Amino acid sequence: MKVRKYVKQRNVAQLPKSVQDIIRRHQDEAAKYETSAEVDLKKAIVNAVFYVDGERIEIKGSDAKSKLDQALEYLVTHVYSELGLITKNADTDADILAVLNGAHLNGVMPGMEENHDAAVKMEEYLEMQAKKLPTSMADIQSRYQAIPYGWKEIDIAVVAAMLIYDQKVTIKYGGETIR
Repeated sequence: MKVRKYVKQRNVAQLPKSVQDIIRRHQDEAAKYETSAEVDLKKAIVNAVFYVDGERIEIKGSDAKSKLDQALEYLVTHVYSELGLITKNADTDADILAVLNGAHLNGVMPGMEENHDAAVKMEEYLEMQAKKLPTSMADIQSRYQAIPYGWKEIDIAVVAAMLIYDQKVTIKYGGETIR
């Protein structure tokens, strides 16, 4: 790191040949150390015992990348157990508008549309909340972005739009109901 920083700060080509040789030797030595560290890290990962979410797991694989990928996949599926309720991710605000216009139902039997289970889950939550007090979109966002859901902000908006389209929720803005 220090060798790279030194080389960036100086115009090495203008330095005397003896200094250039010293810098080149240091760069070669640093590259060897980096390669050695990378090899050692990969060995350590391949031979490591993995714990995910406090549980020891057995991971198959012969290289570091595949073992880390498996551990991360296990982590995501166990910590964000409700992530699978989102069956189709939204990309833009146009996806939200399409849902509000009913495009998510094109030729699909009721109950079979994308993200249906997520909409059911959100509707259950909103029905439970309605008994207590009004629920803001911020409340919905914070609930469904957290564990065990882990949904993206735009996906939460699409699911809420599904409920709005189906007239299962009412939206109030400034105290007035929006239709």
